[in-house]
Parts: sequence; C-alpha cells; structure tokens
Amino acid sequence: MKQHETPIVQLEKKPEYLSRVRKDVLRTFVGYFFEEYWDNIDFEPNFQRGLVWSQKQKEAYILALFEHRAELSPTFVLDQDKVNETMNLKKMISIDGKQRLHAVKDFRDDKFPVKGLYYSQLKESDKFYLQSLDFDMVVYRNPDVSKTLDYKTQLEIFLAINSWGVPQAEEHIKKLEEEYSKLSQR
Repeated sequence: MKQHETPIVQLEKKPEYLSRVRKDVLRTFVGYFFEEYWDNIDFEPNFQRGLVWSQKQKEAYILALFEHRAELSPTFVLDQDKVNETMNLKKMISIDGKQRLHAVKDFRDDKFPVKGLYYSQLKESDKFYLQSLDFDMVVYRNPDVSKTLDYKTQLEIFLAINSWGVPQAEEHIKKLEEEYSKLSQR
C-alpha cells in the first residue's frame, strides 16, 4: 500500500446480541401508547438510571416535539415471563426512552408548562397533535417465546444504545460495563 492511500475499513459491525434476539419495530401514537402500554412497562430495571431531566430539559424536549425537531422512538424488551404469566402482550422492560416518555407523561398530566401553558390550557389542535403524534418503538424479544431475554443480553442492548449521544453518567456506564464483564466470564 502506498503511503498516501487510506486503508479501507469495514465500518459495519453487527452487535453479537442481534443473533440471539428478535427485533420488532411497532408503530403507535402517543394517546394509544399511554392508554395501552404505560402501566405495563417496567421503567426501573437495574440498568436504568432514575429520572434525571430537569424541568427545563423536559420543556425543551416537549417544545421540540411540537416543532418537529424531536422524536420519541423508545426501545423495550418484551418481558416474556410476565406475558406468559398474565397473558398481557404489552409487558415490557424499558431500555431507552425513559426520560423522553416521562417528559411527555408529565406534560400531559399538567406537571409543568411549556411556553407558559400547561397541557390542559393548550388549543384543541395542539392537544390533538400531541395525542396523535406517531412514533416507532423497537421491541427486542427472545425468539423462544417461553422466556424473557436473559439479563446479560438486556444489559448488552442497553449499553449498545446508551453509550453514545447524550451521555449517561460515566460512573453509571462503568458500573454496568463491570457487571456485564462479570456476566460474560460465567
């Protein structure tokens, strides 16, 4: 190779966990999501941090939704164990989108205003816009429908999705990477 030539690098690399999961993309809308899914989601698995967005961050996000500059696009794991137990196909574990979804829920519940207006004070057209806002949600599940994806795989997906973009706290990521490393040594 000549000195001035750049080596060709293969950038695409599929995460190993993709061979062990089924990935579904479901289209829904805000009103339906909160009516049908909200109470069935576990937002507190070990790897999830608490609610950390400030009111200012929530307001900015909601405004960005109204201005078509942001999306919801959450990611979940189907909690197959609970599905089998309850026959409720909407039991899921939150992997990504907890802050975004809670911001929308809190705004709809009049917990904070955007541009000085609470949700209940919005024009009907704005309420309709938010309620009918459609989005994709990614749902990973075990191809073996008799059981939930193992915790190691859930953690692997979480780390793959949450290790870039708006950063998680470095200590939180390190803790989870150590936990993943221990699980990998088994």
